[in-house]
Amino acid sequence: MYLRAYPRSHGILLYVDRSNFEIEEIPMNFDQDLYNKTLERSESLHGYLLKRETPPPEAKQNQDMSWQCKYCVHKARCDREQ
Repeated sequence: MYLRAYPRSHGILLYVDRSNFEIEEIPMNFDQDLYNKTLERSESLHGYLLKRETPPPEAKQNQDMSWQCKYCVHKARCDREQ
Protein backbone atom coordinates (compact mmCIF):
# COMPACT_ATOMS: atom_id res chain seq x y z
CA MET A 1 0.00 0.00 0.00
CA TYR A 2 2.82 2.42 0.82
CA LEU A 3 4.46 1.89 -2.55
CA ARG A 4 1.31 3.27 -4.22
CA ALA A 5 2.06 6.67 -2.68
CA TYR A 6 5.62 6.63 -4.01
CA PRO A 7 5.40 5.00 -7.47
CA ARG A 8 9.10 5.20 -8.33
CA SER A 9 10.34 3.75 -5.07
CA HIS A 10 11.28 0.21 -4.18
CA GLY A 11 10.22 -1.49 -1.00
CA ILE A 12 11.67 -4.13 1.26
CA LEU A 13 9.67 -6.61 3.27
CA LEU A 14 11.74 -7.34 6.35
CA TYR A 15 11.18 -10.76 7.91
CA VAL A 16 12.60 -11.48 11.37
CA ASP A 17 12.58 -15.11 12.52
CA ARG A 18 11.43 -15.05 16.14
CA SER A 19 13.24 -18.26 17.04
CA ASN A 20 16.75 -17.04 16.17
CA PHE A 21 16.31 -13.37 15.13
CA GLU A 22 17.69 -14.01 11.66
CA ILE A 23 16.65 -11.29 9.25
CA GLU A 24 15.66 -11.72 5.64
CA GLU A 25 15.10 -8.80 3.27
CA ILE A 26 12.63 -9.39 0.43
CA PRO A 27 12.64 -6.72 -2.30
CA MET A 28 9.17 -5.54 -3.31
CA ASN A 29 7.87 -3.54 -6.24
CA PHE A 30 4.45 -1.98 -6.61
CA ASP A 31 1.87 -4.43 -7.99
CA GLN A 32 -1.35 -2.83 -9.26
CA ASP A 33 -3.32 -6.10 -9.12
CA LEU A 34 -2.29 -6.76 -5.52
CA TYR A 35 -3.12 -3.16 -4.66
CA ASN A 36 -6.62 -3.52 -6.16
CA LYS A 37 -7.23 -6.82 -4.32
CA THR A 38 -6.08 -5.24 -1.06
CA LEU A 39 -8.50 -2.34 -1.49
CA GLU A 40 -11.37 -4.74 -2.29
CA ARG A 41 -10.59 -6.84 0.78
CA SER A 42 -10.36 -3.75 3.00
CA GLU A 43 -13.71 -2.47 1.76
CA SER A 44 -15.31 -5.88 2.30
CA LEU A 45 -13.95 -6.22 5.84
CA HIS A 46 -15.00 -2.65 6.61
CA GLY A 47 -18.54 -3.56 5.54
CA TYR A 48 -18.60 -6.48 7.97
CA LEU A 49 -17.38 -4.20 10.75
CA LEU A 50 -20.11 -1.67 10.04
CA LYS A 51 -22.75 -4.42 10.08
CA ARG A 52 -21.16 -5.91 13.23
CA GLU A 53 -20.93 -9.28 11.49
CA THR A 54 -18.12 -11.82 11.39
CA PRO A 55 -16.62 -12.18 7.91
CA PRO A 56 -16.38 -15.63 6.33
CA PRO A 57 -13.32 -17.60 7.50
CA GLU A 58 -10.88 -17.09 4.62
CA ALA A 59 -8.34 -19.69 5.70
CA LYS A 60 -11.00 -22.34 6.10
CA GLN A 61 -12.21 -21.72 2.53
CA ASN A 62 -8.74 -21.80 0.94
CA GLN A 63 -6.72 -25.02 1.05
CA ASP A 64 -3.43 -23.12 0.76
CA MET A 65 -4.30 -21.08 3.85
CA SER A 66 -6.01 -23.75 5.98
CA TRP A 67 -2.83 -24.43 8.00
CA GLN A 68 -3.44 -21.10 9.74
CA CYS A 69 -6.53 -22.50 11.47
CA LYS A 70 -4.31 -24.59 13.78
CA TYR A 71 -2.90 -21.39 15.28
CA CYS A 72 -6.04 -19.26 15.36
CA VAL A 73 -7.41 -18.17 18.74
CA HIS A 74 -10.94 -18.25 17.28
CA LYS A 75 -10.77 -21.85 15.97
CA ALA A 76 -13.25 -23.36 18.48
CA ARG A 77 -15.81 -20.62 17.88
CA CYS A 78 -15.33 -20.81 14.12
CA ASP A 79 -15.79 -24.59 14.12
CA ARG A 80 -19.02 -24.23 16.12
CA GLU A 81 -20.46 -21.57 13.82
CA GLN A 82 -19.57 -23.21 10.49
